[in-house]
Amino acid sequence: MSKLQIDEYCIKILNLLNDIRILKQQLEHHEEEYDRYEHSMFSVTEVINDATEQISILEKAIEHQDINSAWSQNALAQIESYKNDINVQELNKVSILRSYNEKKQKITALKEQILGKEDEIASLKASLDKAGVSY
Repeated sequence: MSKLQIDEYCIKILNLLNDIRILKQQLEHHEEEYDRYEHSMFSVTEVINDATEQISILEKAIEHQDINSAWSQNALAQIESYKNDINVQELNKVSILRSYNEKKQKITALKEQILGKEDEIASLKASLDKAGVSY
């Protein structure tokens, strides 16, 4: 292996290491966003579950009340409000889930890119080792 080839391999390794550093920074950023989306999904699900539970409680309470009473009418209005909240949160959940899945795909792609560059470095180092050059 010529001195020029050795220098080219060393420069390529350094460039790949820099690429990996940049990719790892991007990966960290995307993982942080992924965690935020995951937390948002949990929060939205909790809001939906809480509203569903409140609807159930109100519906059971209405069974024991005069349907024409002011309390029952207020409870029915509250049930409708909870149902509207659930619809809004379901739409929010779909949006968050879409972003969540996009982040997951981006994270997977970045990890694959990092592994590819690490494999390329290993191959270059093996070639240098084979030529008796330690890197």
